[in-house]
Amino acid sequence: PTRSKPNVGRPARAPGATVPGLEIPIPFWIKKAFAAGWNEHLPLTYLTDEHCKKASGSDVLGLPVRASGKEEDLTFSEWHQGWLRLLRLIKDYIPEEATVWTMHFTRIRDTEGIASNWDHWLAYDIEVRRFACHNPLDPAIFHSSIWNEL
Repeated sequence: PTRSKPNVGRPARAPGATVPGLEIPIPFWIKKAFAAGWNEHLPLTYLTDEHCKKASGSDVLGLPVRASGKEEDLTFSEWHQGWLRLLRLIKDYIPEEATVWTMHFTRIRDTEGIASNWDHWLAYDIEVRRFACHNPLDPAIFHSSIWNEL
């Protein structure tokens, strides 16, 4: 049988299209917080692969699942996982800030010899993100005053 109406509610089929891979979903409550304007600091512990996998099974009501561990203890790999999701959220909900936050992220990610000073860079990143929720700072700029206070 042929359809007389176009399929409503899902994308049209694209011949030859494939699925790039299964994606670990970002918890609903986090998306909701970004839709409201990202007014509070979001620890990257909530955006790691481990946490998003754990939260995806109990995200039906949109209630937060407690993150295990402290943001200050993230490894570089966990931080990177969290930042990739954070950038996706910024691009989706606050696209006008995507460039400056990408610059902040890449400055840290691409720092030569970051492993020898990881704790300091992580603390710097956390403080910039905390500060930016309530102050008009430009995350694209390196903030030596924050760096020196850590």
